[in-house]
Amino acid sequence: MLPTFIIAGAGKSGTTTLWSQLNTHPQVCMARIKEPAFFSEIKGMNEGGGPGAPTASGSYSRGLAWYESLFTAENSHRAFGEASTLYMHAPDAAGLIRRHIPSVRLVFILRDPVARMYSQYWQERKAGMRLPDFDAMLDAGHPRMRRYAYNSHYREHLERFLAIFPRSQILILFSERLRTLPGTTFDEACTFIGVEPGLRTRELGRSHNTAALPRWPTLQRLLKSPACNVLRVTLHDGIKPPLRAAVHLLRQTNIKDFDYPPLAPAQKDRLIPIFQDDISFVEQLANCSLSHWRKVA
Repeated sequence: MLPTFIIAGAGKSGTTTLWSQLNTHPQVCMARIKEPAFFSEIKGMNEGGGPGAPTASGSYSRGLAWYESLFTAENSHRAFGEASTLYMHAPDAAGLIRRHIPSVRLVFILRDPVARMYSQYWQERKAGMRLPDFDAMLDAGHPRMRRYAYNSHYREHLERFLAIFPRSQILILFSERLRTLPGTTFDEACTFIGVEPGLRTRELGRSHNTAALPRWPTLQRLLKSPACNVLRVTLHDGIKPPLRAAVHLLRQTNIKDFDYPPLAPAQKDRLIPIFQDDISFVEQLANCSLSHWRKVA
């Protein structure tokens, strides 16, 4: 079984929230793991990938049979999906998706590009990475800062998909609406993927991947490492549930609530100009105004 739709990005824009909402819909089968990242052969930065590599690695080498095993069909299911933010910015993802499932429907959730890159910085701090202050990374042209900005350059990434997929197979959603109008946004996604809208569950309005920091960064890096993820998905089926539960418990225990500081107006004012072309492109593509993305405060 191959997916009929994919939530393909952008990272830190609400993909986990939409994945969780759709996972509660009785007509939808979501892959049994989030972020399978199947449609890419590129080695990620965290595993020694070269300059410009995505943070994570693709798992295309596992083979189509492994990917298909992530979906369990039931008679009630009318749509099958997964969510992998890697696809939006991995250069080979669009082509591999087109090769295997040309009729797939693609959902992209977009967020203010400056806020998105700032959130990605704090997400990596949450994952246990020891990083300099945001301003210091910006001043130094830190490689990870360049990666955050690259991931927010929506025009370049969306044009890769638009070059080989019809516009009718692409849905653009916005994280702000997912947060403020969750029911309306959820119904829009349901209609697009071909399941009944109108379902209301406890997941609507819930936030995921909220701000936090690890108590012990080294432990968090280990729990988030590629080796740990490989172990989690490849062990015998009878071992997987308790292993996943143990890893989840350790991750949650090692996390403490933390409200990271808001992006300073001077920081946003400095970054907005590099995304002007991306904002204009998305406005035209989605036929909407995104003037609030250009505002400093």
